[in-house]
Amino acid sequence: MFEDIVEGFVRGEKIALSRAISFVERNPEKSYLLISEISKRTGRNLLSEDVHIIGITGAAGTGKSTIISQLIKKIKGGVLLCDPSSVRVEGGAILGDRIRIQSEKTEQDGVFIRSVGTRGEFGGISANTGDIINLYVLFGMKNILIETAGAGQTETEIHKVADTVVLVVSPESGDEIQFMKSGILEIADIIVLNKSDRPSADKLFNEIKVAIDTAYMVLAGIGENIKWKPPVLKAIAKEGQGIDELIEKIDEHKKFLKENNLILQKRKSRLERDFVSNLSKSIIRTLKETKIFKDELQKILDGQKDPYTAAKEISDIIRRNAMDEIKIE
Repeated sequence: MFEDIVEGFVRGEKIALSRAISFVERNPEKSYLLISEISKRTGRNLLSEDVHIIGITGAAGTGKSTIISQLIKKIKGGVLLCDPSSVRVEGGAILGDRIRIQSEKTEQDGVFIRSVGTRGEFGGISANTGDIINLYVLFGMKNILIETAGAGQTETEIHKVADTVVLVVSPESGDEIQFMKSGILEIADIIVLNKSDRPSADKLFNEIKVAIDTAYMVLAGIGENIKWKPPVLKAIAKEGQGIDELIEKIDEHKKFLKENNLILQKRKSRLERDFVSNLSKSIIRTLKETKIFKDELQKILDGQKDPYTAAKEISDIIRRNAMDEIKIE
């Protein structure tokens, strides 16, 4: 069914990578078949510590795409742009980020760019992000850059998939400190004040520094062992200013993660989430075909039973009748 995709993938053809991503987007229930076959054929390890996954997050309009377009002039690898999905056109993505980046002719040898829609998912990343990351890793990408959709304070999901999270803010987004208080500051490994030539940039820079210093003084005061304190950088991305320093800090954070054995820990956590997620989806798909599921659903829709009781009863049946019989060689 997808042998030609696998063959091209093994040969390192970008068109095969593109087709593989399209397959997992359109056939999420069958994505495991393709990824499993590719994994076997390439022999690459999804736990590889040589791969560096970099998340670029922040509110819309801060210049995340511009920063990525500058980064990939010096960092080769896979780029994943998570675009807001259109809720009126079956989850289609508004691919503005990819158009802007490609218009600058930054997609070159060693760089692969793909845009995906978030499809209504919260957290600023696509539901297929984990699968696409795995495809990039299996393709041999050593650096993977992920840009979140730009929704603001809901984008903390990127922390679960990225090794290094770069938070981009700008003087004109208006509520930077406010949304950072909502949790996104807590997941940032590096903070970039973009458009630092704009009015009030220095004021915002100092506010962020104070917020970081205060937060880490509090953590130190309650006995937390803080080994990495997020640096705050200034940049004017459209002119390329501050990009070299950002790359330097990204490399420093990667070194920090390796020295503290945190990359492998992050890999294992992400693969565990992939395993649980795929197992849950598979069980639900199987369960939906059973008579008991259909009967209980009909009772819920007829108003004879609430969904909580029905779910608990089915769960209890599965536990009583199946758990002792599950054996995996």
